Amino acid sequence: MNMTYEEAIRLREKFYAGATTPDEEQEWLQWLCADASGEEWAADREVILALTVPADVEAPAGLENRIAARLQADAEHPQRSSVVRRPLWRRFTAVSGIAACFGALALGAYLWQAGAPTVYEDTCRNSYEAAVETENTLLFLSEQLCYSLETSDELGMPEP
Repeated sequence: MNMTYEEAIRLREKFYAGATTPDEEQEWLQWLCADASGEEWAADREVILALTVPADVEAPAGLENRIAARLQADAEHPQRSSVVRRPLWRRFTAVSGIAACFGALALGAYLWQAGAPTVYEDTCRNSYEAAVETENTLLFLSEQLCYSLETSDELGMPEP
C-alpha cells in the first residue's frame, strides 16, 4: 500500500466525520493493518476493525424457533389491534380540561369587552370640564333645595 502519512490523516478525519466511501474505508483498513502504520494508529486500528470485521457470534439456542412461532402467531391473528386505549376517566379529564380552557378564554374576552367605566372614569377630560360639571351639579342641588322649601308647609319665622 502506497499511502502517505498525510493521506492517512485525511482519511482518518473523513472516517470519523462519516464522509468516507466504502472503498476509502477499505483502503484505510488495509493501510492500518499493514506494517506501515505504527503504534500511534493502534486505537484507530481497533475501532475500524471492530466496525468492519464481522464478529463470530452464535445465536442463542431456540431463537429461530421463537421467531418462527411469533411470525406464525401474527399470521394467524392479523386483526389484533396494536392501538392502546386510554381509560375512560383519562379521556374525560382531557375533554374537561379543554372545555375549561375555552370557558376561561370566553370569560376573559367577555370581561375585557364589557369593561364598563367606573364612576371615576371618563367623567371629565381636563380640569375646566371638571369645574363646569361641579358648578352645574351645585346649581341643580340648589334649585332642588329651593323648590322643596317653597312647596313645604309654613315653617314659621326664623329664630335668632
